Amino acid sequence: MLNGGWLYFYVVVLGLWLGFLSRTCWRLLRKTPADRKQSIRGRLTIIGMALSALAVGSLLLLHLSWISAGVSQYLGVVAVRILSLFFFWPALGGLVLCSAGSGRIRFLGIGTSLIMGLYWLGLVMQSAISMGAVTIRHPIRFLIPDGYVGWVEVRYGQTNANALPINNGTFVCRIADSGLLETSSPLEAGWALKHIFFGQVA
Repeated sequence: MLNGGWLYFYVVVLGLWLGFLSRTCWRLLRKTPADRKQSIRGRLTIIGMALSALAVGSLLLLHLSWISAGVSQYLGVVAVRILSLFFFWPALGGLVLCSAGSGRIRFLGIGTSLIMGLYWLGLVMQSAISMGAVTIRHPIRFLIPDGYVGWVEVRYGQTNANALPINNGTFVCRIADSGLLETSSPLEAGWALKHIFFGQVA
């Protein structure tokens, strides 16, 4: 998964590319029938370009979901699968239809679909490699005393402290009045939901 500067770079590039493809499709649709040569192959080119633009748009939405961990967590697996379907199949359809279409503009759709397909393959391979070593990341619930103001510190891996209790698969961090919690539980890597409650709500 991309992050940092590269993620923002890809978001900007995909946004510009989507705008360019959308403008190109709009210009093709606004042409008069005489200019467009209302042949079947001409229509295939327009549909293929539109599918290529749909693939780029879906990939852009997928990247935008990665900008915030909260958005990624709330989207869930089903939303990511839907975005992947709207990314892969339109790219494949755009490649086929633009290849069967006519005019030089069809090569723009062919190139876009090929790039989208290669990018999809790269994402799949990267995901498969990164999932080789699965790291479980539990969500965390912080229970903070009512009226507490200041920093909260959690010291993990303290041998003389108790392990964090788990409630329905969620770590419970009950913060003391001092704002400090020491635990023998290790600090887990990765993203997870964090809930913060004031007043020591269970």
